[in-house]
Amino acid sequence: MSLTSDALHEAQERVRVCREAGDRPGLAHALVILSSELQNVARHDEGVAAAREGAALYRELGNSGGLVWALENVAGRCTAAGRHPEAVEATQERVDIQRAAPDPPGLAHALVTLGSNLEAAGRLDDAIAAALEGTAVYRELGGPGGIAWALQNLARRYQTAGRHAQAAEATGEEAAIHRAAQDRPALAHALVTLGSNLLNAGEPERAVVPARESVELYQALKNLGGFNWALQSLERIGVVLSARQPFEYTVPRPYTVEASFPPGGPLATLSRNDNHMEVFAVDTDGRMWTSWWWHGTWDGSFLLAGHSFLPGAHVAALTRNDDHMEVFAVDGAGRVWGNYWHGEWRGWFEIPGHLFPPGAPLAVMSRNEDHMEVWGVDGDGKVWGNYWNGEWQGWFEIPGHLFPAAAHLVSLTRNDDHMELYAVDGQRRLYASAWGGEWGQWAAIGSYEFPPGSPLGGISRHEEHLEVFGIDKDGQFRANWWDGDNWHEWVPIGTRLFEPGSPLTTVSRHEDHLEVFVVDTQGQTWGNYWDSEDWHEWYEIRAQRPFAGPAHLATLTRDDDHMEVFGIGGSGKRTAGWYMDGNWNDWFLLPAATTPLPDEEIPPGEERIFTLGKEIWVYSTVGMRLPLYCSEARLVCRQDGSWQFNAFMRNTETDGDCSFDLYLRLHDVSRPFDFRLSGELGAPGDKEAAQLGRLTQGFLPEARFQEEGHFDALTDQAFFREVFTCSATFTIPPPGWSSYITPPTEDPE
Repeated sequence: MSLTSDALHEAQERVRVCREAGDRPGLAHALVILSSELQNVARHDEGVAAAREGAALYRELGNSGGLVWALENVAGRCTAAGRHPEAVEATQERVDIQRAAPDPPGLAHALVTLGSNLEAAGRLDDAIAAALEGTAVYRELGGPGGIAWALQNLARRYQTAGRHAQAAEATGEEAAIHRAAQDRPALAHALVTLGSNLLNAGEPERAVVPARESVELYQALKNLGGFNWALQSLERIGVVLSARQPFEYTVPRPYTVEASFPPGGPLATLSRNDNHMEVFAVDTDGRMWTSWWWHGTWDGSFLLAGHSFLPGAHVAALTRNDDHMEVFAVDGAGRVWGNYWHGEWRGWFEIPGHLFPPGAPLAVMSRNEDHMEVWGVDGDGKVWGNYWNGEWQGWFEIPGHLFPAAAHLVSLTRNDDHMELYAVDGQRRLYASAWGGEWGQWAAIGSYEFPPGSPLGGISRHEEHLEVFGIDKDGQFRANWWDGDNWHEWVPIGTRLFEPGSPLTTVSRHEDHLEVFVVDTQGQTWGNYWDSEDWHEWYEIRAQRPFAGPAHLATLTRDDDHMEVFGIGGSGKRTAGWYMDGNWNDWFLLPAATTPLPDEEIPPGEERIFTLGKEIWVYSTVGMRLPLYCSEARLVCRQDGSWQFNAFMRNTETDGDCSFDLYLRLHDVSRPFDFRLSGELGAPGDKEAAQLGRLTQGFLPEARFQEEGHFDALTDQAFFREVFTCSATFTIPPPGWSSYITPPTEDPE
């Protein structure tokens, strides 16, 4: 029995005992606890009923404290059931009780919660009014934590209403509170949100300031997930700015190490539209990476930071619409974690309530844009599922049959109201269960035997057809199909034999075509296809053999004339082959997954040199908006902490002099060091116009200095910035205005 079912049984038993004993206070408490456990197993209507009964008892008993607690739970159960007007009703009663008490702290919390429930019920104006009142009560109470939380919720209500300027104002105040409290993680999060709200309000020039600071904060906190999220937000602002003025933001990483993946390990793929592909895998250090193809180009690899898994853990991926992706995996503690992309990756979250074997494979499905399902086989061999229809509803068992722990599951859907699950049990038989409103009994499909728990493939080409595939205990690749009425007997595909239970993958490019792929013991990839009449003999996919032996493959199709096959080769690198217009093309490597090398691993005495590889145009955000043109810029960072910077800039419109600011911020500095910065700026007619420099000792983390050189012809200014670690950024962000000071006239030595 699972932890969830144990807790539910105990809660039900407590209700029974209290009811029989006539213990009304105990029964009220037990009913509210029972409502929570019922929600955990997705029995939402029963959960609402139990919470309502508990609230009614507290109301009869005249226990206002208990009633407030029960009403909070009624609202939570109604929200989980999608019954938002009822959640509003329960929370409003809670507000009324705490307003009459009076209980200002409870009232403040209830009002903010009421705002969230009103938004879910579609009553945006009322939601904003409740959030505003909740914020005002928190202000009267004076606790900065409560005010910040209320402001965060108020900003969300404004965002939903499209009132982005007011959302930015609320988030700016929240950020100021976190800054005063020196809560750097909360400040970093608020600054990203502030940048986004300012961008949505049509103020990208203001948005870039908090966005850039959030990047630096997350970097100082060594939070790579937050850093990547903040950097994506900054880049979106840059895209908008570039339509108004040239914008460059580059992040070279001069010392990096390439991630390695377990050879032959599992991958997951998806395509959101005809111009997009995405590939996911977990490396040998337990980090999940994605590589993506967009409009003809593989654009790189991205680390989904923030949580780690077992090396080579299975990944499940799905898309609900063109602008959304989800990935799921089981970590080393057996917990299921998810992450989703909706314009950016939002960070890892746990789907709690049940445990699975570490790294176990999961099956996932989306029947429509507002629904997702995830399933796995736990350590007891039971199949458990969870579904999302606005929020995750809790784990439930699909009973009636047992499978080997962590057995592979395949899921299929024929239409929005149907789902199927398949797996091979311990007696080597393939079993299926179907959902058409509720889950049916597990039933065996045919008589052939497969290795217990072995990988399977499945496809639904149209509503009246299902197809499943597996490699049986004798190494024969077999298929079975459902034609709208019955399953048939297993048929062999071709004459070639493979390792029993080898991983396989399937794809359908259109209703009258099927393809299957598998890697043999020699590392050769083989394919076969059905073209509306017959299966053919196996063929090799190119002559190269990137794999060392049987390997997991993943495949996808973007259109009727295109397929891609992906795997992890013997070198630990992700490789792919693609079929286009009737021909298979050569295998190629996906972009390398690289991460910065720790400072202690950088070779001693090495000079790290940054050179701008292209011309960069920079416009000021003030004044005449004349362009500054930087044709040369070079920075040398030595291991002993000394620096040398030089750049050549000129005003491209007047070919005359220009002004600039040089700005440096230091962080992640663990010890004092000698700091030296020198630079030469030249302008036509002035030649060597100025020299800048400073030599000092004992710089502390976050120490700053600023030097400016001034030329008469142009008053707009450009900022140059570099981070001490040398592994992070050399950037020319959009410039801003700062009054200048006269630079030193002598060499600081």
